[in-house]
Amino acid sequence: MADRGFVFALELSGRVPPSALLRELASGVFASAGVAAAAPPSLVDGLQAAVEGAGGRCHVRFLAEAGELEIVVTSSAGRIWRTSRAIPRP
Repeated sequence: MADRGFVFALELSGRVPPSALLRELASGVFASAGVAAAAPPSLVDGLQAAVEGAGGRCHVRFLAEAGELEIVVTSSAGRIWRTSRAIPRP
């Protein structure tokens, strides 16, 4: 787990990214936050579905702080999807 909290955010500008790219990106963030082993495939499936639901035009934010990883997908219409996972203690 990262020594301090962190934020990783990106803006997707309209084209839905390939599933493999989104999975690789999410896996890297999960590993940095220390939740890689605790992240079920359904977590990335939910993220992918939210991005697809926005038509690719959205903001994705990963926030790790206070022992939790929060993932939020928003668009100009508002929040589309949110979930969080506890960051396991070493």
